[in-house]
Amino acid sequence: MRMSEELKRCPFCGSPAELIRGDDDYCAECSNDKCRADRPGWWTKEEAIRVWNTRPRESRLAEENAKLRELLAGWKTFWLRHSDGDEHALALLERTREALGEK
Repeated sequence: MRMSEELKRCPFCGSPAELIRGDDDYCAECSNDKCRADRPGWWTKEEAIRVWNTRPRESRLAEENAKLRELLAGWKTFWLRHSDGDEHALALLERTREALGEK
């Protein structure tokens, strides 16, 4: 039996993933016949979903992104306080706003 509930897309090709049921266990794999990435092993349904959905690199990048956004927000505050019409400071403020997705 194949199911695709609760699974993230394939990290390699972006196709939907499938949960494949064995006799008493499950494994997840990419649904794209040209890719077929998988996480070797058989687990309970919950474990198979957790193992497939675990993306350490994505988690690390999300944490870095949050830290950088916080830093940029601090710079934005700095440039707002100290720009006083200075073209360079105003340009940096504008770039900071763009990086924060405010424009």
